[in-house]
Amino acid sequence: MPYSRTDICNMSLGNIGHAEKIADYELERTPAAKHCRTYYEICVKTTLEDFDWSFARRVSPLALLSGESSRSYKYVYAFPDDCLVVRRINQVMFAGHNQIPNNLVIGYEKGVSSDGKRKVLFCDEPDIEIVYTSSDTNEALFTTTFVDAMTWRMGARLANVLPKNSKLSAQCQQTYSAIISQAVEQDTNAREVDYTFVAETVNERLS
Repeated sequence: MPYSRTDICNMSLGNIGHAEKIADYELERTPAAKHCRTYYEICVKTTLEDFDWSFARRVSPLALLSGESSRSYKYVYAFPDDCLVVRRINQVMFAGHNQIPNNLVIGYEKGVSSDGKRKVLFCDEPDIEIVYTSSDTNEALFTTTFVDAMTWRMGARLANVLPKNSKLSAQCQQTYSAIISQAVEQDTNAREVDYTFVAETVNERLS
């Protein structure tokens, strides 16, 4: 069952012991609803940034930007508009593999175009793809763990303005951090590195 914004706000309020629920995220004018609207979007984005959530993960080849150059790197690529966090850069030949050995990790640097109007990515490798966390998500895609984490993060914000309890805010933040740490640990244990494919591919390139 998807979570609505009203659901998420009420769980966040419950985490700080706020007894009164809100009925409508968009229309309600109570102090609790107003504070929820203030913090909702930023809490979504910061929670997305803190972990490589599968529902927000995107993989896309990068396009070279014509007319752009760099003194330090060979190539300048257009940066996806919806990218919150770069998780890794792969050569297209390794597309679809979760992890790449450290000696094949591609270095890069983020920057802006010469006219200052868009984000770019500098790199020395041709034909690359980006694995990143997208800001273009909606509540229908949120996982239970994401909602659990986000409601504690939002609770930490709300605790500073509703009960104005800094100790409670810190406790909410600690709970949030524990949920993220557990998610990272579970994700690390679940991933498998396909070193056989990588080794064979590298050998073919060098032969």
